[in-house]
Amino acid sequence: MGWFPMNLLMVGNSMKPTLPVVIVLEVEEQEQYHVGDIIVFNAIFWIKFCHRIVSIDEKRFTTKGDNRKKSNLLEKNVPIRKIVGKVIL
Repeated sequence: MGWFPMNLLMVGNSMKPTLPVVIVLEVEEQEQYHVGDIIVFNAIFWIKFCHRIVSIDEKRFTTKGDNRKKSNLLEKNVPIRKIVGKVIL
């Protein structure tokens, strides 16, 4: 595994009320990820999302922010290679 655990600054309201709008997250790579895990993943370019896994289908993950009604396109079919790690609460 890589350089873990790592700390990442998250700014956004998609995980309210579980996580505050601004927080430093401790993230750790896992061998397996499960529905309900809060993960950080590379969404597009240099942008990372911090969302909860809501479903897994053959090594592809669908995530959603706790403050969202449904998943958007960037949160669906996330391959495991894009996952940075699980948020350690």
